[in-house]
Amino acid sequence: MKKPFRPDETIPTVVVPKNDQLLESMPAQQLDDLTLLAASICQAPSALIGFIVEGRFLIKSIHGFAANESPSELALCDATMNEPANFVVEDTLLDGRFKVSRIVATERDARFFAGIQIRNSDGEKVGTLYVIDHRPRKLSNDQLQALEALSRTAGAFIEKYRKRHALDKQTKFLNSVMGALPNLVAYVDQEFKYRYANSAYETWFGLAAPSLLGRTVQEVMGQETFTIGRGFMERALSGHLVEFQRKLPYRFNGKLQPRTVRVNYIPDVADDGTVAGIFAVITDLSDKTIALEKLDAKEREVQSIFDALPAMIGHWDKNQLNLSANRAYSQYFDKSPNQIKGKHLCDLLGQEIYQKNLPFIEGVLNGIPQTFERVLPVKDGKLRYTLANYLPDIEGGAVKGFFVIVTDISAVKTLENERKTLEAKMISSSKLAELGEMAGGIAHEINSPLASIMGRVGLMKERVALNEFDAELFSRDLAKIEMTTDRIAKIVSGLKAFSRSADNDPMAEVSVDLLVQNTLELCQERFKNEGIELRVSIPKGMSVQCRESQVSQILLNLLGNSLDAIKAVPEKWVSLELEATSETLRFFVTDSGRGIPDETAAKIMQPFFTTKEIGKGTGLGLSVSFGLAQAHGGNLFYVKESKNTRFCLELPIRSLQGRAA
Repeated sequence: MKKPFRPDETIPTVVVPKNDQLLESMPAQQLDDLTLLAASICQAPSALIGFIVEGRFLIKSIHGFAANESPSELALCDATMNEPANFVVEDTLLDGRFKVSRIVATERDARFFAGIQIRNSDGEKVGTLYVIDHRPRKLSNDQLQALEALSRTAGAFIEKYRKRHALDKQTKFLNSVMGALPNLVAYVDQEFKYRYANSAYETWFGLAAPSLLGRTVQEVMGQETFTIGRGFMERALSGHLVEFQRKLPYRFNGKLQPRTVRVNYIPDVADDGTVAGIFAVITDLSDKTIALEKLDAKEREVQSIFDALPAMIGHWDKNQLNLSANRAYSQYFDKSPNQIKGKHLCDLLGQEIYQKNLPFIEGVLNGIPQTFERVLPVKDGKLRYTLANYLPDIEGGAVKGFFVIVTDISAVKTLENERKTLEAKMISSSKLAELGEMAGGIAHEINSPLASIMGRVGLMKERVALNEFDAELFSRDLAKIEMTTDRIAKIVSGLKAFSRSADNDPMAEVSVDLLVQNTLELCQERFKNEGIELRVSIPKGMSVQCRESQVSQILLNLLGNSLDAIKAVPEKWVSLELEATSETLRFFVTDSGRGIPDETAAKIMQPFFTTKEIGKGTGLGLSVSFGLAQAHGGNLFYVKESKNTRFCLELPIRSLQGRAA
């Protein structure tokens, strides 16, 4: 069996788009004429026009072959589609790009091959015109030019067919669209004759298209209706857009009933400015008018509800133009709703406030609800605290605008400020109570080293008076005086840090060693006086972000509570321990007591609750400490599982403020 000629290397095939049913349905008569002319011009036995469709060579016109699809000699045809220009092989046996299985050629072998590319008006390859002969041959310039002319004719035919096919589809689509419209759509020429009418138009007048087309408006609608509308149609025929409302008879159950309609006449203006006819679009308003009246009533009801709300409510589109505003919104800006409607948000707020709110505006336009506080001035010059909520208006997954709800929270802010003032007073009161309890111990802690200093100074003065100056002894006494003075300074420093207000202090990096040392300086003398063992186990090198004086106040309160609780027990000890993880520090204050009853444990964090005797406690220590721990993002709790009385202060190593930074 004879093998087909093939290129030495695989050349990618240019494929016509998949499922191109258009090419398969294209009539072949005109293409057949072109292949006949191509064979005659070249005096060759065979010619064809083909395309590549879905990976196979589709022949649309063939001359000189019995088969209608891919003869074996045509296996090299698709190579032409990849050539930059025409592809002519005068003798395939002498062309190095092709291999054959036999040197001796028969009269059926394709020895001559010419492929002329068919292109559309954009220069794109859409097909190929082939001429094939079993004898080697050459083409003259005239023959080649004639083949190129035929290829252009084929390209023009294909493009014309595509456009006509597309136009037919578009016309069919438009007819389907027009048929589905509830509006009456018709086309009337200059003689007032119908040239087109959609299904709604036919139904309205009870006439099918054959009975309607070609008839005049007067014949279809009657003389009276035609007379009323003629002036409007003549104005449209002079090139003007016309719109009006009128009563139009509607045939229902064999009877004519008047319906309110809106009529639009749109002139059909040609390129030279002449008007060929009128597009008539008629919309039935009867049902819509009733529906609009109901909708208006509902909108008025909703607007009344919005106006009654004390909050400022506004609706803005994605371009930040106002769509609506309630009474409170209008009154704040001293404008009517109509004056606000359509106004840009920046123009309404002013540049300064708009720039402050811009990040929240951008956030809500990205679909993320926004909540923030803002201080706004009012007419009397006073400042009001407000809470603003920006809520995205989402439809079909897309943000088409946003709602603004602004609530006056001045009263809430006043209460909050009063609460903060009360809390500050409670903290101060708690500190004063702690200082009162520590006063005796601190005085003793300072008096002892002061007495030591005075004693050594007296000895040094006596030696000087007796002229018994010993430099080494003098230096040793000074070192002890300096060390004792430094201890007093630490006590005073700790007392000063503890007593100051730290409510407005930022979180700072604090050494845990130093924090605990300063705290113990204020209470360890009291433990000695009471004969209570103080056990401290704090790892070195730890740090935490906190307000040092507030954490010291918490620890001091826990240590003081433990001291008071175990005065009467035989075994007296209090321990301060630290456990650390990657995220938190846990301070444990444990004493030799045997725990707290559940009923008492449930109340100990409440303000003014105390188990101490009257006059021995304020009942604020633990409640204030609990609030301070929470303000640090931590917690303070009683550890029920311990066999002894144990409290835990838990703090994040990095505060929320520190993480945000």
